[in-house]
Amino acid sequence: MAIDWDAETDVPDQTVLLITEPPGGPRRRGLESTELPQLTDGERIERLEACIAQQSESAGSRHPDPELIKQVIQGATTALAKVTDPDARFSFRERAGLEAVVITDGTRPSLPIKGGFVDSADPRIGGWDQPFRRFGDAMRRVVAAVGRVNIPTNKHFAGTCFAIGPDLVMTNRHVLEAIAREVGAGEWRLTYPEATTIDFVGEVNAQSSTAFRVLSVAFAGPDAIRDKINFTRLDLAVLRVESGGGLPTAVRLESDPDAVKDRRDLYLVGFPARPNVFQGAGTPPRGNETSAVMESVFAWKFGVKTLAPGRVAAAPGDIEEDPRKWVFSHDASTLAGNSGSAVVDLSIDGARVIGLHFGGRSRDENWSHALARIQELPQAVDISWV
Repeated sequence: MAIDWDAETDVPDQTVLLITEPPGGPRRRGLESTELPQLTDGERIERLEACIAQQSESAGSRHPDPELIKQVIQGATTALAKVTDPDARFSFRERAGLEAVVITDGTRPSLPIKGGFVDSADPRIGGWDQPFRRFGDAMRRVVAAVGRVNIPTNKHFAGTCFAIGPDLVMTNRHVLEAIAREVGAGEWRLTYPEATTIDFVGEVNAQSSTAFRVLSVAFAGPDAIRDKINFTRLDLAVLRVESGGGLPTAVRLESDPDAVKDRRDLYLVGFPARPNVFQGAGTPPRGNETSAVMESVFAWKFGVKTLAPGRVAAAPGDIEEDPRKWVFSHDASTLAGNSGSAVVDLSIDGARVIGLHFGGRSRDENWSHALARIQELPQAVDISWV
């Protein structure tokens, strides 16, 4: 990677997650709540270094690049000292450093699933351990219902899905477009009819897997997506799967159209894919190089099941480009491959799926369909609403 570490970049979006208002002062959207750790800058750097060391020990032959580590820690140190300055200017080094802090200090972690759930001893969990303990059983059931859409290509998988019925899974229409083509109005033909399968395990170093074959398309949003973000189009599809009654228990879908509110806690379960790598010099495009740097620093594995907590940033009806009022934004950590992820309540019971993730800017702003606001969903099939 040819990186100009000193190149000036835009104000890192992570700053809004790291600012703590003075007692009695106003709280801006997206700021930490009292449930999350109120750490000093020094404690954040210590936690970042501890997480890097932990990852290095388990990375095997993929040892993180020491120069990248040095640059990220240096950037985090200088950036944290000026996040409260509204006129501060940031270098790419500092943007990458702040992203690393957000991932490791318990603000917006991305946590691997092992043995059906996250590791309770993972230092990145931070204050999220409270709702995790409270709703742990329900969360485990949701995690078990999330699967990876596997295809026989060099990318190996097309996205994420989750079980919504005895033989049905929900995903994005743009994920469907990656595994099939529309040959008539509402008629689809799978590109790999014998080798498009769903794996509901997909964990790091998993010793087992599932391979439920995708048979057909039960429902798809009426308009083509073609990897373009368009809030007026329904980026949703329902696939019928050859299950033999063996699919995980279906998730429950939120039925209250007003349930998704600003700052509601949530978590997202899906399969992040390897990020793009910027090959040139200068300032990388948003979301490309920072993700590649994070991959190198933390020796991440991709295409495995992860859980990322966060909060609703803008409720349905609050996004200007969303005339149908069926999209909300959230700030959980995601990458490409998370398309089709289940976005789940973490305020009421940890069980109800409130949204279908369909896109966003890496670890910046993410968008999901609010499922209770979608009238086109096939009511005739066996879907469990709450």
